[in-house]
Amino acid sequence: MSDEKPSTIPPDGPPDSGPALTSVPSVRFPRDPRVPDLGQGRAPSQAPPGRHTAVSSAGLLETDGPPSSYAPDSVILTPLSVLAGLVKTLRPHQWVKNVFVLAPVAFGKEIFHQDFLLRAFGAFGVFCVLAGAVYTMNDLVDQAADREHPVKRFRPIASGRVPRPVAIVAILLLVLLGLGGASLGPTEFLLVTASYFLINIGYSFGLKNVAYVDVAIISVGFVLRVLAGGYATSTPVSVYIVACTAVLALFLGFGKRRHELATAEERKRLGKKQRAVLENYSRRGLD
Repeated sequence: MSDEKPSTIPPDGPPDSGPALTSVPSVRFPRDPRVPDLGQGRAPSQAPPGRHTAVSSAGLLETDGPPSSYAPDSVILTPLSVLAGLVKTLRPHQWVKNVFVLAPVAFGKEIFHQDFLLRAFGAFGVFCVLAGAVYTMNDLVDQAADREHPVKRFRPIASGRVPRPVAIVAILLLVLLGLGGASLGPTEFLLVTASYFLINIGYSFGLKNVAYVDVAIISVGFVLRVLAGGYATSTPVSVYIVACTAVLALFLGFGKRRHELATAEERKRLGKKQRAVLENYSRRGLD
């Protein structure tokens, strides 16, 4: 008889090595939009340095290396997905800005007349349609830059959910619908509406990168909304209303730029992108 105790060494490893490892099937976790992709085989120089999160079969892992790219994954397009992406591109939640078209309605003598309200809300609808065209055009122009942005890369056009030809056709249809609807109203309304669209073309194709001019264009856009509402409903718009609208828009616009400038250093430290136009702004100029 031997006095030796049976060995407690597990067959898969030495003592204190923990339980034996078992193979775990690979699981694809849903990607967080705030988390950059890893392993897409692109140059790491396209993304800022720092700690990033990778997705593996074990879950979310933090790494010290930069993600390989901010480029979106390939997508499977269906008519329904393209339509959903197109609706998102139109940004319906931003159409609330067009409420300024209805501002003159409060001063109209025929405010409770059906024809008066029909013309007012018709003007509101025209500006919503043109605003959708402007947003789509802006995303189309910024497609390449948005693909390198950690958040904007998920926009439908940048991610490929809305192909460029579809976006171009949508812009043309929206412009025809918007200006066609504007042509049903007074000539002054059509001219103001066309002016609104033209200045937004200039904004999308470069003026948004010119300091102070970008906010001025935004302010002019709000003033044109008010004037359009007045012309559509044949309601006189006073200089006081125009001045208040312009000052309010300038105040909000420059206030937003001041806030973005104040947080620019922190965003840069975190590797987040910011508006290119902020490089030409100064705190002293905004204060």
